[in-house]
Amino acid sequence: MVPHSLDRLLAPRSIALIGASDQHDSLGTAFTRQALDAEFSGEIHLVNRHRSDVFGRACLHDARELPEGVDLALVLTPWDSVAGIIDTLAKRACGGAVVVGIASSTAWQWTSNASQLKRLRQQVARSGLRIVGPASQGLTLSRLGLNLSLCPALPPPGGIGFVSTSGAVAGVIADWAATRGVGMSALVSLGDEIDVDVADCLDWFARDAGTRAVLVHVDALNHARHFLSAARALSFRKPLVILKPHETGRTPDDPAAVLSDAVHRAAFTRAGMLQAHDLEEFCAAANVDLPAWPHAGQRFAIAGNGSALGALAADAVFSSGGALAQPRDETALRLRALLPKRAAIGNPLDLLRDAGPERYAGAVAALAADSNIDVVLLLHHPTSFGSGRDIAQALNPVPQGEALVLAAFAGAEQQQARRILGERGIAAFPTPEAAVRAYGLNRRYFRQKAELMQTPPPLLRWPLFDPEAIASAVMRHGSDPQRLGPLLLELIGIDLELDPRRAGMQPCIGLRTHATLGPYAIAEWRQGAMSNACRWIACAWIACSSAAGPAQRSAPIWQPHCRDICC
Repeated sequence: MVPHSLDRLLAPRSIALIGASDQHDSLGTAFTRQALDAEFSGEIHLVNRHRSDVFGRACLHDARELPEGVDLALVLTPWDSVAGIIDTLAKRACGGAVVVGIASSTAWQWTSNASQLKRLRQQVARSGLRIVGPASQGLTLSRLGLNLSLCPALPPPGGIGFVSTSGAVAGVIADWAATRGVGMSALVSLGDEIDVDVADCLDWFARDAGTRAVLVHVDALNHARHFLSAARALSFRKPLVILKPHETGRTPDDPAAVLSDAVHRAAFTRAGMLQAHDLEEFCAAANVDLPAWPHAGQRFAIAGNGSALGALAADAVFSSGGALAQPRDETALRLRALLPKRAAIGNPLDLLRDAGPERYAGAVAALAADSNIDVVLLLHHPTSFGSGRDIAQALNPVPQGEALVLAAFAGAEQQQARRILGERGIAAFPTPEAAVRAYGLNRRYFRQKAELMQTPPPLLRWPLFDPEAIASAVMRHGSDPQRLGPLLLELIGIDLELDPRRAGMQPCIGLRTHATLGPYAIAEWRQGAMSNACRWIACAWIACSSAAGPAQRSAPIWQPHCRDICC
């Protein structure tokens, strides 16, 4: 396989910290301490023009003293020195650089940030050196044990890849994953995207065998065609979850923002992405190992040490479109032998307040083996009879082919129990609602994957028009638009299916252009000729129809596709 241009940057064998420091007020101090404390087997080079050693480790005085071929350099120096350092790194055959400095001011009064950024772009174009940033918060490479970022937490190694233009969201995800034991392959904070962008990272994650699913946060799509092409290519192989807030400067109820969000939503779906609705769901997605969840069944079995949480869990299941399973008779017999005589066998199943590790483990084994059950949702709230930690340690992943097991261990003090469950391959959440919502991502993933894998029909071609038939239709029905419209659509090869719920409403079909995503088709249903729109429908040839990537990519086949985009 041809090496990817980000291989040296995201899987480095040697690193350099330019601007390394041990001073409390220096940007480089945290990066240096974390790099030196890491269990990284490669070479680490420190550069500080004012110091001969940092944290007792010898320093080089200039980047020009670095050996040739360093894979990854962290540039932690003031912004006015960055361009010169990048020149030096390119000459030393460095593989990639992460520019952590903020491009918001300069010590040179005769230059500007715009000119500095232009110079960096020119350097990238002629050298082949890949640059993350400026204004990046760094990288966390868990498989290498490296935290080269401003995020204080390093998630354990695992299969979730993450990329964002926002350092704040990257920090939240890193902390969320670290505290819950959710494994990550790489976490990338892109900053200003002067060179490496989201699409580049998606291409790398698509090729990386250790990445099982990818999370993406974007404020805006700077290169929409490039991004959508990379996203669609990745979505054929691995789940891709995206979080995108409303457009800056628009309120959520602004009609223009509503339409723009709807166009984005249709484009994301068409490209195979799962869109998270908020940061909470986005964080939950990091805990959803979709490739390991074998189905998208809707039959839930709920079991916990009390009836109140069970009722809330049942409400969440019904609200998500799921159903409560009907366990088999053999399962009921197994549960009856396990539970005290005073316990009732039902769904939700109350394991009673004094339920301990043995009772929980037995209930999980019985329910998961039942072919009438798709998902076992295990609930626990703290009591004096059994700690969540002990119960978590008693649970093991169920054999392949049995029901999926999720856990909702409520309470702040249950964080350790949730981490233990995560390490054992059981996704754990603080509330039943969060668990059910996370499983909803799984169902959406399977549905969208099925749509993506459908064999497309032959490419559509415009039919041969019959001018005489069209002219005849206009002459005969020109005064009756309701009859003329469907007839003309039929003559040009478009089927029209009338919806009785829209009786008396007239469809108006037209084309528009989205500022970021390009042309798309919409239909506006009107109550009479002068009424405002009451429903929008996405059609199509939405931006995606013009979203083929650069020439080196395999352009996807975009087929007409109708979808509601907003109300």
